[in-house]
Amino acid sequence: MESYKQFTTTFPLWQYLSQRLFDQEQKLMLNPRAFAKDYRVAFLEYCLSMVSESSNPGY
Repeated sequence: MESYKQFTTTFPLWQYLSQRLFDQEQKLMLNPRAFAKDYRVAFLEYCLSMVSESSNPGY
């Protein structure tokens, strides 16, 4: 029996298609692989910030 569980992420299609075209604050990414990589990194940073905030309540 495997001791680890492999998980895969699906491509964030809706987020890719709903990018703002002329937004000055967020760059438009036309390469789907680069977009998926940046999206996963941003999502991981968001999740880690949520975990760190919940582990130190009241600070």
